[in-house]
Amino acid sequence: MPRRWRAGDNFNRETRAGGLRPDRHALWALLLAVFTLVVAAASAHAASGGVGTPTGGATGSGDTSPTLTPPAPPDATTTFGSRVLRVGMEGNDVEVLNGIVKSKSYSSGVRLGTIFESPTKGAVKEFQGAAGLPTTGVVNKSTSSALVHSMDRAGATWYGPGFYGNQTACGKELRQTTLGVAHKSLPCGTKVTLAYHGHSIVVPVIDRGPYAAGYTFDLTGATAQALGVTTSTTLHYAVAQRGSDQRGL
Repeated sequence: MPRRWRAGDNFNRETRAGGLRPDRHALWALLLAVFTLVVAAASAHAASGGVGTPTGGATGSGDTSPTLTPPAPPDATTTFGSRVLRVGMEGNDVEVLNGIVKSKSYSSGVRLGTIFESPTKGAVKEFQGAAGLPTTGVVNKSTSSALVHSMDRAGATWYGPGFYGNQTACGKELRQTTLGVAHKSLPCGTKVTLAYHGHSIVVPVIDRGPYAAGYTFDLTGATAQALGVTTSTTLHYAVAQRGSDQRGL
């Protein structure tokens, strides 16, 4: 008996001839789109390396590189005055103490290092006597504050981005982690103690500058980061130990 035509016969034949039904086409398209988004997100995360490392922008050099401030080397700076210092103690804050008292005329025998030795105690007692403080040779908060304020003050800028990878006037390759300062006349290798808003550090002269009027020091990016310097400013300094390298003069 001849088969009678039913509604939907043409639709079913077209669907079988063309492959999947339209609703299944839509489902596969949706799954493919979701898979593509997941792959793209995973690739973007891998390319970023997870947490990015900031690198820095200069203020003193006039460089306008769109980079951020480099991280300071670990333990590069100590809050001088955060603890009481006595003979026999060690630390970066002791190096700062030695760097300050070594700049005084009565610092005979003081060595620029991280150990509190007897000559340092003698120099501290001399300073305390001149400052009207108890001459104990122990560096408490009042003595450390007086020592910082006895240092000279000078204008400072900072530089770095745009110069990393170059040789400084003292023959050192400038890197993001390089600690040091530029000075127009102090010999290369001269050790300078710097103090700024509770942070302090001893660094060498490694370059010549600054070339902006009214400033004495040009800090490397790492030195500026260690001190918390973000723009041209004024800080305390003391020449702890003069070098002898006259390059760049």
